[in-house]
Amino acid sequence: MTYPSLSEEHSHYALYHRKRFEFLLRAIDRYNVKGKQARILEIGRGPFTQRLAERFPQQVTTLGYPIVQSQIANIEHLSESQVPHLVFDLIHSLDPNRWIQAGPFDLILFTEVLEHLYINAQMVFLFLRSLLSPEGIVICQTPNWANLNNRLKVILGQNPIRMYGSNLLEPGHFREFTRADMFSIGADTGLRVVEHQFQNYFGSHHWATPYFDCVGALIPSLRRGQTAVYQNTPEKGLSVAEIFAKVF
Repeated sequence: MTYPSLSEEHSHYALYHRKRFEFLLRAIDRYNVKGKQARILEIGRGPFTQRLAERFPQQVTTLGYPIVQSQIANIEHLSESQVPHLVFDLIHSLDPNRWIQAGPFDLILFTEVLEHLYINAQMVFLFLRSLLSPEGIVICQTPNWANLNNRLKVILGQNPIRMYGSNLLEPGHFREFTRADMFSIGADTGLRVVEHQFQNYFGSHHWATPYFDCVGALIPSLRRGQTAVYQNTPEKGLSVAEIFAKVF
């Protein structure tokens, strides 16, 4: 089955994330132990969905805003018969009574979404865990807050996180995470970190970025991106009440 090409408007996004997409596909190959029998859930419907659907036809489901509201989702023209879509706003992860019942999924892709959420990360992961099979995998990709560029900005008295945008559907980054944060989230929610890597797999919009990346090549913790792979465990993790008490 062939799928339409991405529109020029969003081909820049695909180009910027090209290396990350390739890294993600390799990670999927490593952790998709069920192969053609796996049920895969992608959080957010975007340019990567098309590549995922081509590799795993009839195995992929997406979750997020209604498709008509998504600025990126419309570009693939993938029908819901090809890639079903579950409508759920991750902000509702705060209330377990509003969680949707779906799955179980063997593999959940949660990539470049976490930093756009203004709610407690543990609650989001608890919701994702509710959709996982008993030994299911979550692959999470998110910027590394402790990258070299951010550290230099803090030294200069600048805020590394950009101000919120006016588009409520794509407001920018509310928070970014460190390696320690990613491990803490897993420990709190009963998910075991089976792999963590720092990577410079983003494109570049600034002349200095290639030089920063050279430093990151020598010191991985200064790289711009990170990927954490979690596996479901029999452990319960913290309760919703305990998570709220820890955060507040």
